[in-house]
Amino acid sequence: MPVVTSSNILEHLHTCLVYEVLLTVQCIMK
Repeated sequence: MPVVTSSNILEHLHTCLVYEVLLTVQCIMK
């Protein structure tokens, strides 16, 4: 099992936020 660190959590959250923003932009552009 990989050790979960706060930096990993922050990185994951950042990736999720970027993904959500990209999805929102795609919806707006349609």
